[in-house]
Amino acid sequence: NTAGHLPLDASDCGTTVFTGATMDGFTYTLPATVAGCRITFMYVGADNGLLLDVSPNASDAIHGSCTLAASVLEFSGTDDADIGLTKATSNTGDTITIIGDGTEGWYVTACAGVWANN
Repeated sequence: NTAGHLPLDASDCGTTVFTGATMDGFTYTLPATVAGCRITFMYVGADNGLLLDVSPNASDAIHGSCTLAASVLEFSGTDDADIGLTKATSNTGDTITIIGDGTEGWYVTACAGVWANN
């Protein structure tokens, strides 16, 4: 693995990726979308301690949104557009769960924390 870049593959389907502050600035690259593949990312470090990117492959998008109190952060749904956990507002326990559809990309099924397009 290249420093700061962590590729995932189909064997990671069904897992929770626990990420601590030592992974600050890292990017997880998703495999090509796999129908029914569910991956959860969870931050387990100190508050305000992590900037984390989740990157689909070039022909996939991440669709959906996160609702935070009175606001909705909608993802662009554009191929190859990363989403990330914002460092300044990261809190231990922040999570995002995505599921692949096998053709268009990934869909957010649950999230907590400030995740946004990067």
